[in-house]
Amino acid sequence: MIRLWTYLKNTDLHAMSAFEALHGVMEYAPLKRLRRFQLFELSGSLDDALQGFKVLNPNKEGYFVDILPAVSVGEDEQLFLCKVVSDSTFKWIVWEILVDKFVTKEDVLANVLFSTSRKKGLLVNPVCEEVVFLDTADVFG
Repeated sequence: MIRLWTYLKNTDLHAMSAFEALHGVMEYAPLKRLRRFQLFELSGSLDDALQGFKVLNPNKEGYFVDILPAVSVGEDEQLFLCKVVSDSTFKWIVWEILVDKFVTKEDVLANVLFSTSRKKGLLVNPVCEEVVFLDTADVFG
């Protein structure tokens, strides 16, 4: 099984807009950074998966295989990786959320992820999506 992490080579407008809405409009100050990946779990060879435009467009998307490169996290910060699970069996969105050290998973769920009101949450529709927190030790190289 191949885990393929794709990302936009240029500015990810979805992630930028989400960050601005959460940090600026919803005034969630502990949020420091927000990045978005698509995670594919593929069977077969990597070459077969990358041929054509089946999985990604190499003109605008880059990728990592199996693990993500290590990122720097300050002493007063912590990183959460949240996989948004819907009806797909091989493709998911994963949000990399960098917040202040004191922030808990429950706080991230309530204020960043699950949309419960106009002032709380944004990234996940609680009606048809769920969130799985990924272990950063398993994901980063």
